[in-house]
Order: sequence, then C-alpha cells, then structure tokens
Amino acid sequence: MAAAYLMEQPLKEINGVLYGVIDGYMTTISDQKAGKEVSISISDIDEEMMKQLELELQDNKNARKYRIASFEVQESFLSVMILDNTLTMKYIEEFRVWFYPVLKQTGVKGAEICPICKQPLYEDKVYRMLNHKACIFHEACSGKISDEIDKMI
Repeated sequence: MAAAYLMEQPLKEINGVLYGVIDGYMTTISDQKAGKEVSISISDIDEEMMKQLELELQDNKNARKYRIASFEVQESFLSVMILDNTLTMKYIEEFRVWFYPVLKQTGVKGAEICPICKQPLYEDKVYRMLNHKACIFHEACSGKISDEIDKMI
C-alpha cells in the first residue's frame, strides 16, 4: 500500500489490515473482493448528518472520481468500498483529501469521542478490532462490549 500521505501516518498493520488515526478519525483499510474497504469510526452523528454524507457519497461525479463502488453509513461507522486496481491507494488518498474535511464540516466526531458512552477519550483509551474495523474505546466501555459478547456466546 503506498500513497505518500497515508504512508506518513502512524498506521499499524494486523494481518494485512491497516489502521490508525487519520485526520482525527480512526480509519481501517482492508482488502475485500471488490477492492479496498475504508472504514471510518464516527460518533455523534444524527439523521441529518447521515443524509448529508450519503448525498455526498451518492453523487455520481464523486463516485467516479474516487472509484466508490459502494458505501454504508451507520451510527458508529462509515464504510466505503474503493474499486481495486494498481492505483487504489492513490484513489484512497484523493478520497481522504476530499471526504475527511466533509466529515468535519458536517460535524461528525471521530477519534476523540468513545462510540459507546459518547464521552471524550483521554488517557484511559484502548484500541480494539470490532468486526475487522479498528475502534478506540474507554477501557471500561471496551470491557462492557467484551462482557456482552461473552453473554451472547
């Protein structure tokens, strides 16, 4: 994976999945059958914000320019599939330059807010992979998720 800016970021890799905080948003970049999935951990998003982001991503001009094959906006994640080719990381970098400021302008919060309790993250934060997507939680909130998963099993 190679775009200059992305390579300058303090991204980590686990089993071929890149993750780290990019422009204030916890971001995961993973290989999928159709291309590379860019998943962005978000919080404090309401229905109006979701609609704004969906309109931006649905715009045919943007879809063609950034090779967006599909996207999904949820309460705590936004996932975008970028079609794969030899220039995929270039397209991901161009997508970042365009879309991350859109997130900020829309008021969507990123890595500074815990997606569970919606409180600011300070020193007691932990990094976890949840459904192959990197997240940052308070340690106590991460424990609550683990407890819920244990109850389901």
